[in-house]
Amino acid sequence: MNVREYLPKNEYDYQSIIRLSELSDTDFRKIAFDVLEYLKDDEHPLFHLAVDLLVLHQDVIISETKKAFGQNDQNWKRNLLDSLIIRLSKQNKAKLKPLITKSLNVPQLKESATECLESCFNGRPLIRPAGLFDANKLADVKLQIWLETFKDIYPAEKINNYNHKKYEDYFNRQIDNPEVSLYVVEKDSELCGYMCCGTAEKPYEGISQELSQLNLLKNVQKQHLGRKLFELAARIIEFKGYDEFCFCCNKYNYDAQKFYERMGATVMAEDEDNQDRSLPQIHYHFQIKKKEGQNEENSDNYQIS
Repeated sequence: MNVREYLPKNEYDYQSIIRLSELSDTDFRKIAFDVLEYLKDDEHPLFHLAVDLLVLHQDVIISETKKAFGQNDQNWKRNLLDSLIIRLSKQNKAKLKPLITKSLNVPQLKESATECLESCFNGRPLIRPAGLFDANKLADVKLQIWLETFKDIYPAEKINNYNHKKYEDYFNRQIDNPEVSLYVVEKDSELCGYMCCGTAEKPYEGISQELSQLNLLKNVQKQHLGRKLFELAARIIEFKGYDEFCFCCNKYNYDAQKFYERMGATVMAEDEDNQDRSLPQIHYHFQIKKKEGQNEENSDNYQIS
């Protein structure tokens, strides 16, 4: 098999990137450097898909990444640090630590290299837009959220009958939907949370924008990530020209309610109790206000159902 025939034929050949994701690591290794070259220009149409693909095959790109760092192209190196290396597993980042550390001495790369080192050796999670290959893992994370946060709220039958394919399809639709923004929280190449905001499928009380999902696994809670994701949603919605949004929270998820009320959300309505405790919701409204130097105290992280 001539693996090079799988490479994109032009800058809009997205299907070829998908085909490359199906290659074995052994075959992908043969064209890894070619894919790395798409990261020279962060405005290239295939840039983000190429990053997702390289992360998918990260165990076989280390030597090629070192080769790329041997080139005299500081912009390429910065893109590699900012978009690729920061997303690698802790083990693979460790293999690249000498070149990351060396980059601290290059003014154009110092900030990016510092960020990489902190994410690797201080264990700081990364917030990034969801990518082409995230939907399956997001469906895994959603089930884990149910098991961690909602096991005493949702009926056991609902959790036991969790439909992975249904939620994988849901996340794929959100990734493809230009009207919404889906972000993930990633630590050591593992997804551990997500946030989705944008145009509501069913506007509530005339409010067209919503925060439809905000979930974090327990291993990344208590790190101000809930606040950061909430504020990111507000910035995205504000950038679109809106000054308010709505969202729902499970009626029995009391910790989440405390968090959202600390964030400044107000209750619009409350559903009646139901034997199926996964159904009743509290409907919240949030008015976007520009604030200077917000205090990060009381920034525990909770979930919207």
